[in-house]
This record gives sequence, structure tokens and C-alpha cells, in this order.
Amino acid sequence: MALKAFRGMPFGHTHENRAFNDLFDVLQQHCVSTEQDWYLLGNFYVGSRELDAMIIKPNALIIIDFKEFSGTLQFSEDGPWLMTCADTGDSVTVKGGASANPLRQLRLNKIAMLDFLSRNLKDLNSLCNWRHTAALVAFQGSVEFDRQHLPGGIKPWFHISDTRSIVRDLDAIVSKEITLSPDSIERIINALGIESFVPAGVPTIRELCDQPAGRDAATRLTPLQSQVLHDFRSWLQTGNGVFRVSGM
Repeated sequence: MALKAFRGMPFGHTHENRAFNDLFDVLQQHCVSTEQDWYLLGNFYVGSRELDAMIIKPNALIIIDFKEFSGTLQFSEDGPWLMTCADTGDSVTVKGGASANPLRQLRLNKIAMLDFLSRNLKDLNSLCNWRHTAALVAFQGSVEFDRQHLPGGIKPWFHISDTRSIVRDLDAIVSKEITLSPDSIERIINALGIESFVPAGVPTIRELCDQPAGRDAATRLTPLQSQVLHDFRSWLQTGNGVFRVSGM
């Protein structure tokens, strides 16, 4: 069980790349420890809408927008959001792209995603009520916010989180109206046209095997490599001390 990640392209801002990498790290650890398979998608387009991220679980879809703020949040459904710094008392406006606030931004992103899913995966419409897709604002700093301030009409699908509670909040979001198999999730990702994501500095891991059918010549083991692999497997079962390999 593990996290599978995909990304359309690198983000245009440093804090967004860091936010995505940090989310990848904590979710990968969570999926391994809980034996769950989650899918993390980053920086991709749905129609004309650019989405920061989305989590797909067997029983949930969660659209995410990253925000680089910390402090005490003053929420508004239609007006601007204000974030007050605890140290200085200064307030800044939390924008939602071209929208008045992140709620309105994510509402538009959700509408675009619902349209995409209902049109491109029609056979799943009976298994998935796409209207139960959730949305979450992920603040990169610590944020104080009273969840009771959220209007009742948006509470079922809209969430606000920060670095302290992001994993717990994402794990809690589920819907009985969404049922996705691994094959169905892969179909969604393929329809979106997003490539697999490997974090910078992480090596590509390939399974050790002796020339399986269909493997191209560029990755095929040489006879000497195959012999070394055979010897290593034997040593794992019966050997002592150190098994040393040098060269290619």
C-alpha cells in the first residue's frame, strides 16, 4: 500500500512546489503506515481551470488549493478573507486567484471537475455522485479558525486545514456516494493526461528480474549481471558476512 503521485507540470511559484512536495511526503508516510492506496495529483488543468492538487481515494475526491499564510483567519462566504498575524497584528487578504476568496475559487474548480467527470466517465456516474466531491484550502502555516463559522450549505464539502491537521482532515473526508476501484482511478488520471511524479532527489526504483518478456534491450540484464543476481539471491538464503558487487 502506498501513495501514487502525478503532476501536470512544475508549479510557477516556489511555495507551491514546496507545498506539493511536503504534502507528498506526509501522505506517503500516512499511506504506508495505514496500508491505504491514495492518489495525489498536482498542478493540472480541467478545462480552463488550473488546479493546485487533488486527492483521490476509493471513497472520496478532494480538490486542494495551497495558500502560503499563517495566523488567525476571518472567513467570509462572498467577501475577502483576512489573515491576522499573531506577532504583529497586521492583516492581509487571502485571495482566491481571480476570485474574491478561496471558497469561490474552489467552487469554480469543483464545477469544472464535475463537468469533466460526468462527461468523460459516464459509465461511473451510477457508482459516483460527483457532486460529493470535496474541496479543501491547505494553508502552509498554522491557522486558527473556528469551523462553526462555515455556513451549513457548504460544510459537507468545503474544508479548511493547515500543516498541523492536513493528514487527519484528508483522512476524515469520505463519501458513501463515491465508489472507485483502482482501475477507475487510473482511468480518471489517464483522461486528465497527467504524468507520474517522482520528487527531486528520489531515485527511480526498478524491480530486479531476469529479462522479462517485453523488456527493451536498453534495460535488459547482461549475462554477467544475471549471474551476479543469481549469486546474490543464493547468498541471501545461505550466505554469511558481506556480499560485494562492483562495476555495472
